[in-house]
Amino acid sequence: MSYQHSISEKEKRMEKVINDIRKEIKRILIKTIELKKHVGVQEIQEIVNVVHKRHKSVDRNEVEKTVREILDRENIANDINKVVNSVREIQEVKSFKEIDVEKVDAWGESLGKLLSRIVDLKTSQIRRIFSEFKRIHTNIRKGQFDKGKILLMKPKLAYVAGRHEEAKPLVEVLSEGIKKISDADDYNRMFQLFEAILAYHKYYGGKD
Repeated sequence: MSYQHSISEKEKRMEKVINDIRKEIKRILIKTIELKKHVGVQEIQEIVNVVHKRHKSVDRNEVEKTVREILDRENIANDINKVVNSVREIQEVKSFKEIDVEKVDAWGESLGKLLSRIVDLKTSQIRRIFSEFKRIHTNIRKGQFDKGKILLMKPKLAYVAGRHEEAKPLVEVLSEGIKKISDADDYNRMFQLFEAILAYHKYYGGKD
């Protein structure tokens, strides 16, 4: 085996490890959103420690560099924090219609960008969930508001999150939103949020 070939094999192995690290970082960031934790200096160090413990063959500085590279790209940490804030704010309101349109747009952009840039959730996966919500929206426009059908979306969302980890940030927001729906106006405002998420996901380069 030539020296050049040996170097090439080593580079390939290292590239695979780095790709594995990237996937693991993304999983941790998804969990961070689930736990409603903001991403600051301390959280970044916690992520680095966890990943480095599992990949000791990689220099710790390289792990930290990869973490920061992912978070710095398009200011992802800021978008994660906005999504965490959105979940908290949804929990605090009595009904979804209390949330103004400007906030709905801002949340939609943050989550749409996050889903496209770091979570890699495909547009087709979002559309499958969206079609269920759109069916309910169509019935509401016909004057058929059925809170029971809306509540039954929660177990369906849980099933999606169980099968597709990358869908968890979206499911987290929508599940909290469902809890705040009492009438057609509440649902329509939440549906506007979902439309915004889908539109911004596509705008920021979400995969089909």
